[in-house]
Amino acid sequence: MTAFSEATLLIGKSISDTDSKRGFQNAITPPWDTNLGLFTYLIVVPASVIYGFIKYGWLAGIGAMAGLFFLMSFNKVVLLPKKDSEHFRALIIQSMIGRYADYTRDHNEFRASAMKELLEQLDIPVTDITNNQGNSE
Repeated sequence: MTAFSEATLLIGKSISDTDSKRGFQNAITPPWDTNLGLFTYLIVVPASVIYGFIKYGWLAGIGAMAGLFFLMSFNKVVLLPKKDSEHFRALIIQSMIGRYADYTRDHNEFRASAMKELLEQLDIPVTDITNNQGNSE
């Protein structure tokens, strides 16, 4: 599980009032996270390993797999922000605000009200968001 997925799980469970395993993780995860994960794990990683096998032989391919695993683990432990960081929280909230604005613009009241509830559970006043949108146009 990536650090960002852990962050969405942590926040999703914190705003849920049920004992479900994921809480509202799926509702608050930004859409771009899915596309980025699919691209990374289904295209870039296999392509890198296959290239290692073809170009340098099976031993180098196995070394490439081990090196890739090590680099991904090192990245998660040392370089990426932790799951409870303000950086991840800000990314999630910004995505939620953007989706709320899109739903409101598209007159999708059901989704807009659901996103409004989630934002308010994160102590983000939605009336301020809608007032600021009107002033920016």
